[in-house]
Amino acid sequence: MNSWFKDAKLGIFLHWGLYSVAAGEWNGKAIRPGSYAEQIGLQFKIPNREYEQLAARFSAPAFDADEWVAHALAAGAKYMVLTAKHQDGFCLFKTKATAYNSVEATPFGRDAVGELAAACRRAGLRFGIYYSHARDHHQAGANWNEHGNTWDFPPQSEADFRAYFQGIALPQVEELCTNYGPLAVLWFDVPYRIPADLSQTLRQKVKSLQPECLVNSRIGNGMGDYECWPDNRYAEQETSGLWECCLTMNDTWGYSKHDRNYKPPEEIARILRAVNRYGGNLLLNVGPTGEGAFPPEAVATLEFLGDESSKR
Repeated sequence: MNSWFKDAKLGIFLHWGLYSVAAGEWNGKAIRPGSYAEQIGLQFKIPNREYEQLAARFSAPAFDADEWVAHALAAGAKYMVLTAKHQDGFCLFKTKATAYNSVEATPFGRDAVGELAAACRRAGLRFGIYYSHARDHHQAGANWNEHGNTWDFPPQSEADFRAYFQGIALPQVEELCTNYGPLAVLWFDVPYRIPADLSQTLRQKVKSLQPECLVNSRIGNGMGDYECWPDNRYAEQETSGLWECCLTMNDTWGYSKHDRNYKPPEEIARILRAVNRYGGNLLLNVGPTGEGAFPPEAVATLEFLGDESSKR
């Protein structure tokens, strides 16, 4: 089950959502240098009723799932992971749990998860899904942690979180594991204080529906199949077990028009070699624009990695 991951070497991470439309700016103010554009709602404490208005601008005329996959393949990637739901709670898939999704709430009107999953299958690229299970700024109960939406909602309790988990997170994970074909990875994030029994319930749900799907360590409570290192960090010595480094090309994960601080392609190639040398995979991030296009700097880096791979 794990052999493909051990040999994959390179995956492509995709952070795309309403924050891509904001592009690192709110009411004329740019995000702090070095901060994450996908967390713009948290940084500016944007009320949901205002943040939701980004959905009306999410039309993504440049989105082409086959083109995204082609860019990944050109780099030599073996898998791709898309943010089906990031911490703002907006979903890139049709879900029964909320109408706050790309199919029902936007002029785009399409299921990006479904289209990308299908494009990956056509091209023979493994497909994975990022899902924020313990932080969701759009749902009151999910904010039972130190980085929750405290500006829209009153303090929450563990009981509130458990209600959110059973009513929103678990059903959505079931939808993702049921509706989009074989999944290579379910990439969870920011577990914070999630109780161990809920991490276990989540793992059991994934494994019952997708037995071959790997779960990363950020599911919480030591229940992952492989170790996901802290953002932009990696082992610098031989490391046993399966592990992964997730790396930004610049300073942020989601697209920001203010962040031109792209690492030179040569530096990313060096990091890829180092991560592979010590037995890990590099999950290299691309933040597509709100229009649905890869930034040209990202395309150039992916092509460079492909050229470097062909020389070895």
